[in-house]
Amino acid sequence: MKIYHSKLSPAILFLIVLVFAISIFAAMNSHASVLSISFGVVLPIILIFVVLTTITYTVKEGELQVRVAGFLYRRIPVRTIRKIEKTRTILSAPAASLDRIILYYNRWDEIVLSPKDKEQFIADLQEENPSIEVNL
Repeated sequence: MKIYHSKLSPAILFLIVLVFAISIFAAMNSHASVLSISFGVVLPIILIFVVLTTITYTVKEGELQVRVAGFLYRRIPVRTIRKIEKTRTILSAPAASLDRIILYYNRWDEIVLSPKDKEQFIADLQEENPSIEVNL
C-alpha cells in the first residue's frame, strides 16, 4: 500500500490567506462580535485548509482510492485506467495544486489529481497496469 499526499500550491495557499485577511478586516470594520467572526470567517477558512491538506491518493490491491478529509471520495480499479496526461485545469477536483494530472479510466470517466511525487505515483500505477499511456 502506497499513500500519496496532494501537492499544495503556493498560489492556492496565498488565496486562502488573502481571503482570510480580507474577511477578518471586513468583519472588524463592521463591528461584528467575536463569536460571529469566529463562526462566519475563521471556522470556514480552517475547514477549507483542513480539506486541502488532507487529500490523499492510496494505491493498494489493484485499486486507487482518493480520500478528502479522511472520507472516501472515489475508488478506481487500476486496471481500468487508460491514460494519464498533464493538465492545468482550474475545475473543482480533489487536487490542492494547479500542477495536476488527469486520469482517464473506464470508457468516459476522468479524475484530476495533484500528487506531490507524480513520477512515483505514475510508476506505481503502471506497475499494476503496464498498459497505461502517459503523456506529461
